[in-house]
Formats: sequence, C-alpha cells, structure tokens
Amino acid sequence: MPVAAMGGQYSFGPGVAASFNQVADDVRTVVGPDSGHFVPAGLLGVRDGDARGRTSLA
Repeated sequence: MPVAAMGGQYSFGPGVAASFNQVADDVRTVVGPDSGHFVPAGLLGVRDGDARGRTSLA
C-alpha cells in the first residue's frame, strides 16, 4: 500500500519520507513548496473542504 509522506519545504521536507521508509515499502515523497510546518492543502491540489476522507492526491 503506498504511503504519502508530506513535509513542508522549510520544515521537515523529505525527512518525513525518510522516517516512513523505516516502516513502509512504498513511500511517496511530497514536499509542499514555500511552506513550513503546516502544508496548505491548496499547494497539494486539494480544494477547500475536500481534504477530509481523501485517499488520493490525484
């Protein structure tokens, strides 16, 4: 099962994926551009009110 590991460019960045690689085989790295600790949903292509219950970023 793929795991989406999201980190902000100015915070954890790809470090989130590095930690998930220890417990998952299929880790997809997502780095939110121009963001810190909280990655705004709009940067990931998620519309307002659409983030809950989503199982995919596509």
